[in-house]
Amino acid sequence: MHLANQGVTINEIHRIYAPPESLRRDWAARSYHGSVEHNSRAVINRYLGYWDGNPATLIPLAPRESAPLFVEMMGGADAIVTRAEQLMDHGDYLLAVEILNKVVYGEPEHVAGRRLLADAFEQVGYQQESPSVRNSFLAAALELRSGIPSGEAPKSTGPDLVRALSTLQFLDYLASASIPLRWETPRS
Repeated sequence: MHLANQGVTINEIHRIYAPPESLRRDWAARSYHGSVEHNSRAVINRYLGYWDGNPATLIPLAPRESAPLFVEMMGGADAIVTRAEQLMDHGDYLLAVEILNKVVYGEPEHVAGRRLLADAFEQVGYQQESPSVRNSFLAAALELRSGIPSGEAPKSTGPDLVRALSTLQFLDYLASASIPLRWETPRS
């Protein structure tokens, strides 16, 4: 909060804040669950909200709406891919992600842009200590290369689950379940 009181916003805090050395040396405080980047942003969000105080970000456009203009203004998808390759050669993977993301949203069928963004995601993922952050980047790389994996989704309902829940837990489950339940009237 000290940094926030100095004007550091939610979209900057994760690039500025570093835990004290005593916490960095303590294995229990490492980023094995969550990450310093996410947690520092979460603190700002809790106390100040997600808005950074800039009216330009108060009503943001969806990436699909703004990306085509960015791609056009940057000289087209091929120019962006060329620049992203240079950034990646210098190890600037997050900058490459930033501009390649515009290509993928602005021209979703641009194969070279999708492949290079997958490569950039993979490199950022490899550098992450936090398994959840690493897996987010690596899963996105996989999806860009081969589409969203298909198959049968795991079932989270069934007689074993119902038997294991108390009535209150079952009612809570029904209230928050993201799958439609079919109620069948028993036949007499």
